[in-house]
Amino acid sequence: MLKAILFDADGVVLKKYKEYFVSQYFAREYNAPADEINAFFENDFRACQRGKLDLKEELVKHLPGWNWPNGVAAFLEYWFTSDAILDPEVMNEIEKIREKGFKCYLVSDQEKYRANYLAERLDLKNKFAKCFFSYELGYLKSQPEYFAEIFKITGLKPEEFAYFDDDQKNVDVAASLGINSRLYTKLDDIRNGGFLN
Repeated sequence: MLKAILFDADGVVLKKYKEYFVSQYFAREYNAPADEINAFFENDFRACQRGKLDLKEELVKHLPGWNWPNGVAAFLEYWFTSDAILDPEVMNEIEKIREKGFKCYLVSDQEKYRANYLAERLDLKNKFAKCFFSYELGYLKSQPEYFAEIFKITGLKPEEFAYFDDDQKNVDVAASLGINSRLYTKLDDIRNGGFLN
């Protein structure tokens, strides 16, 4: 019996953009080295998302070479306020689902500073039963252990969850564990989920 729904943050709850903000938009606007930025996000940033490294400490090493003149705090504010925009239509559907008695959880690969921005500044901590961030769990959504931690924390079984994510790899991992997992491409994917019938 379905009891809870997991919603991905970026690309589902948060609006999806045609380009990655830092590695594409920022790199172009500040004439920053895109290859170096991409390498950072593919390596050190992943460790930040697993709670192994501190993003501010890592950015101190890189921002001078990225042509950013204003320090780490200003960079994070510029980044987070520019690329973390709630999708009001999705949030409206989630509220309707909550009103039907389902637990709604946010699931996201996030390091601690952006996670805090989402939870506090966007108030997602009060819009979901709980936010499951990778830096706290120690695993990414592409790892089965991520969802295993959620099972332990909630006490729910895989088959009691539905899950929406815009990344097929994450959908496949969750599905392999028995979660009713669906690739999110548009709002109707949630509306047609059968939760409100």
